[in-house]
Amino acid sequence: MRGREAFEGAVRSFFDSISALSHELHEQWSIGEVAICTGTVTYTRRDGRSLRAPFANVLKLRAGRIYDYRLNSNKSTESLTEIALSSARQGAW
Repeated sequence: MRGREAFEGAVRSFFDSISALSHELHEQWSIGEVAICTGTVTYTRRDGRSLRAPFANVLKLRAGRIYDYRLNSNKSTESLTEIALSSARQGAW
């Protein structure tokens, strides 16, 4: 995905498709202006079902603002994450 408008649209669509979201942080590090964290995210769908998945995020900062955000997921849950994102794009949640 490229461009702010495309990213904002995808994020808006995703958040419109869930009723709740929570993160459980397991570890976090800072190296200069790079922040790294790992944990478990729980998405609660509009039908009340939940999806849990491990994550690792890398955020690059410039002047205190995020300019590069990378989300990585465990390969074993990648299909669940893709199903969640695909469902969100289609308004299925």
